[in-house]
Amino acid sequence: MGIGYYQFNNLIKNRVPFVLLNYGVDFKNFEKGIFQAHLEKHLVITTPEETLNYLKAQNFPLEQSIILACPEGKMSEKIAQKLEKAGYKNVYFLSGGYQNILKEKSTSE
Repeated sequence: MGIGYYQFNNLIKNRVPFVLLNYGVDFKNFEKGIFQAHLEKHLVITTPEETLNYLKAQNFPLEQSIILACPEGKMSEKIAQKLEKAGYKNVYFLSGGYQNILKEKSTSE
């Protein structure tokens, strides 16, 4: 399921626990202060090939909220589908990728 800037921002601002799997996106300075700290706390840099192995090795429950981020969103969407087939129930990707999230963020400020 794709999410946009507003949904992603709400997760950060409300400090909802999630795992943010990063595929080549620079989240440095995306937010400020405590919100940036919350984002960085949940950020995991991995490769598409290692995603499922990483989640299993960390013993994340199938109900764990997982957000996938890549520059354009296409890779994340494919990985989200793979994770859903593996039984993960709360998998989201940044719709349109990080580039789109930045555009949405700039129009909301």
